[in-house]
Amino acid sequence: MDRTSLGNLKLPSSVMGLGSGGHSRLGQSYGAAAEESEAIVGRALELGVNHIDTATGYGTEGIVGAAVRGSGVSRSDLLIASKVSCHKDMVPVPWSDYERAVHASLEATGLDYLDIYYVHGLYAEHVGHALETILPGLQGLKEQGLIRAAAISEHFNTDPSHQVLLDVVRTAPELVDVLMVGFNILNQSARRELLPLCLEHGIGVTCMFAVRNAFSNPAVLARIIRDLIAAGEVDAAEVDVDRPLDFVLRQGDAATLTEAAYRFCRWEPGIDVVLSGTGRMEHLEANAACLRRPALPSATAERLRRIFRRVDSVSGQDRPYRKD
Repeated sequence: MDRTSLGNLKLPSSVMGLGSGGHSRLGQSYGAAAEESEAIVGRALELGVNHIDTATGYGTEGIVGAAVRGSGVSRSDLLIASKVSCHKDMVPVPWSDYERAVHASLEATGLDYLDIYYVHGLYAEHVGHALETILPGLQGLKEQGLIRAAAISEHFNTDPSHQVLLDVVRTAPELVDVLMVGFNILNQSARRELLPLCLEHGIGVTCMFAVRNAFSNPAVLARIIRDLIAAGEVDAAEVDVDRPLDFVLRQGDAATLTEAAYRFCRWEPGIDVVLSGTGRMEHLEANAACLRRPALPSATAERLRRIFRRVDSVSGQDRPYRKD
């Protein structure tokens, strides 16, 4: 697995990161034993994936910690990220509560420090609180050696045009080291301003939502395309509405849309790491193979960029989300 650096940070990371949230949560969502989930993490490490992402809300911090502690891999060769939101029921939490949450993450993982700590799913209502209180506090924890990077993840389902992250980076780029950004074939809007700003300021970027169910469910994909045409974000003349991405497989060298989706994100300038979550060993192996492959053929990638150039209203996820 190729290695890269996250922005200006001296944190060597695999270009693939193993996510332990999402629908699977390393298999915990469908009843896997802790040992089975730990085996997923262990196999990812064997495949050269040193970047493991978890969160308080996922309930997988302990699994990740146990897996990496028992892996035999040197801690200095690992990049472990966790996160917690800065609100409770949409009410901002004081720094003292947030700091306790960081220490709880350390205790849950059994690690002395975490490489990246994200403000999880930041909403527009809490940007001021994050800038004035939480991010400065995280910078203080960096000085104490408890974390190595202060970060923010966006809530891509409710903010598919990245307004929250743009607000942060335009206002105080010096407070954030890494951003977790939603980006995929359907919504490439981060390319317009957010990714260039991250490159300008040396901010690392981890990509989430590279693959969602629109890429594996033709009916969902067709419905999303129809909605985008109706909204004026996609030109009907540029796509086959019923089979909008079939050309990727016909003209390119990807075996599946999932493979194409991962490769499209992997080689996007400004994206350092692409997150992939699963609870099934065969999916882990397949996803790692996708992210080891070269970029899509230039004509295929350019056609995808052209078709979806105006889209900024969807995440690729086919279920409603609410703020919580």
